[in-house]
This record gives sequence, structure tokens and C-alpha cells, in this order.
Amino acid sequence: MLAERWAGGVCYEFDTAWGPPLAFLKTASRDWPELVFALEYEEPLAGLQGSARAERGKLHDHCDAL
Repeated sequence: MLAERWAGGVCYEFDTAWGPPLAFLKTASRDWPELVFALEYEEPLAGLQGSARAERGKLHDHCDAL
């Protein structure tokens, strides 16, 4: 669901079944190298939270325990 839009960016909010879509971010950033993908996530059942950034096919993920 589109949550916010501003000049030069958009923010979507969504749920996933098992965990953050890190492989998707990496692939999408490779396929659209002019875009930067940023993700904040929380997985309460697994006790994890984190953020990821993907740019030009490279993924940087930082995950912490809740």
C-alpha cells in the first residue's frame, strides 16, 4: 500500500509471510540501477528488527535482536 509520496521518492508499507524480502531488494536494485531501495523491517515472532539498503545490485542489511 502506498503510504507516502514526495519529490523523488515513495514509501510503501506491506507485510510478508516469513521475513524481509531481501533477495527481492537486491534483484530489483540490479534491474533498476538508477533507483535506491531502503527497507525497515520487524519480525516479532523471530525477535528481529532491522534495516536494509540496496543499490546497483548490492545489499547492505543491518539486523538486531528485539
